[in-house]
Amino acid sequence: MNIFLTFALSAYQVLVLNLILQGDTVSLLSLAYFGIGSMCTFMNIFLLTSRNNLRPLLVMFFFFISQYFGFSPAVQISSGLYPGTTPDPPREYEKSAIVFICAVVLFLSIGYFFARKRGSKQKLLPYGPKIQEISTGIPKFEVLVALIAINIFYITFVGAEYFFTSFYELGLALESKFKTRIFIAIARSLGTLPLATCLALILSRASMKDLSKPYRACVYISFITLFVSCNPVSSFRVMVGMVWGSLILAKALKISQNRFSSVFKLYIIAMFYLFPLADYFRNRKRELENPISIQSLTSGDFDSYAQLLNSFAFISEKGIGWGSQIVSLPLFWVPRSFWPEKPLDSAVLISDFRGYTFDNLSMPVMAELLLDFGFIGTGMIFILVGKYLFKLDAYFVSSDVAPPKVPIFTLFLIPYSLMLFRGSLLQAVSPIAVVFLATRVLNFRILSVDVFDKTLQNRKRKESQ
Repeated sequence: MNIFLTFALSAYQVLVLNLILQGDTVSLLSLAYFGIGSMCTFMNIFLLTSRNNLRPLLVMFFFFISQYFGFSPAVQISSGLYPGTTPDPPREYEKSAIVFICAVVLFLSIGYFFARKRGSKQKLLPYGPKIQEISTGIPKFEVLVALIAINIFYITFVGAEYFFTSFYELGLALESKFKTRIFIAIARSLGTLPLATCLALILSRASMKDLSKPYRACVYISFITLFVSCNPVSSFRVMVGMVWGSLILAKALKISQNRFSSVFKLYIIAMFYLFPLADYFRNRKRELENPISIQSLTSGDFDSYAQLLNSFAFISEKGIGWGSQIVSLPLFWVPRSFWPEKPLDSAVLISDFRGYTFDNLSMPVMAELLLDFGFIGTGMIFILVGKYLFKLDAYFVSSDVAPPKVPIFTLFLIPYSLMLFRGSLLQAVSPIAVVFLATRVLNFRILSVDVFDKTLQNRKRKESQ
C-alpha cells in the first residue's frame, strides 16, 4: 500500500508539472507555487507511510494547501486562465500571496508540533489486529428514530424527486421552500442527520448481529435516507465525501488501526484523482473530462487562490475588519430580517467588492482570517488551529480511549475539514453544527454498559436454550 500511495501521489505531481510546462507564461512564480504543492504532497507521503505517524487532519490540511494553493495556482499562472467565477483577479498580489501561504503553513506546523512535543508522553496505539472499543454503550432507540424522522420529513417536504435531478434543480426547489440562503444551508444539513445515528451504532460495542431488530432497522433506514438526501447527483461533493467517507472510515477504525490506515490512504489517493471528476454528477450538462487537466484546475472549483488575491486587494483598499466577519459565525442561524446589521458572508462581501455577478464563491479560511485580522493576526490564529488539529489527531495515535462523542465528531471532521478549509465558514458551519448537536444528543441519551450487557446476556441465554 505504501509503495502504491507513493507512486500515485508522485505521478500526480508529474502530471501537474507537465500541465505547467505546456502553459504560455511559465515563470519562476508558477514553479514556486508548484513547489508549495510538491512540498505539502511529500509531507503527506511521509505522514502516510511512516509507522505511528497517522495524522488524518494534518494530512487533510496539507492536501488542501497542495491542491488549492499549490498546484491549481501554478497551472492558472502558467496558462493565464483563471476560474470564470472570479474573472481577472488582482495579480499584483501574487507574490504577497505566496509569502502568506508559506507563513500559514509554517504557523500551523509550529502550533501542531509544539502541541505534539508537549503530548509526546502519550502512549501510541499498537498496530495490532484489534483496537480498544471506542464506545461503551448504544444510544437510546427513540433518539435514533427522532433523528431519522427529521431527515425523512426534510426529504418529503422538499420532494424526493428533486434529489435525483441535479444540484441546480434541487437548489431551486430548496430556494422555493426555504427562501433565504442561510436556511437553505441549514436545510441541506438536515440531510446528514442519520449520519450521526450510523456512526454512533458503528462505533458502539455492539455488532450488527448483537443489535435487536428495531436497532438494525434504524441502521438500514438511515442508510436509505442518507442515500436519498446526500447523493452525488444533487449534493455538494464535500458533503457526499463527508457522509460516506466518515462511515467507511468509522467501519475501518472499528476493525483495526491497520485497516483504518489503509482505507484513509486510499481515500487520499481518491481525493487527488477523483475530486474534480465528481463535478460530472452535479450539473445538468455533464461532460466527462480528465480530472488532471488545465480545464479542471482552472475551473470554479479551484477559485480559492483568486479569492485570496481578492482579499489582499480588499484590505489594501478598505482595511481589516477586526473580527466583524467571524463574530457572526455562532449566530449563523439568525435571519437577516431580525438582524439587519448582520455581517455579509465573506464570499458575498468579496463578490460585491469586485463587482461579480456570481456570489456563490469559496472563501478559504486563511482569506477570511486575513480580512478580519490581517497578516500577523492570521498567523497567530493558525498556531491555535495547529494545536487543535493535534488534539483531534491524537485520538488516532493515543492509547487513551476517548469518550464516544469525540470519535464520532472527529471522524465526521476528517472528510469535512476540506469544506472548512475551503469555506466560506458561514456556509460550512451549519453542517458542523447539525452533526455536532446530534452527536451531543446521542451522547447525553445513551444506554449504560450494564443495560447493554444484560440485554446481550439475555439474548445469548435464550439462544443457548
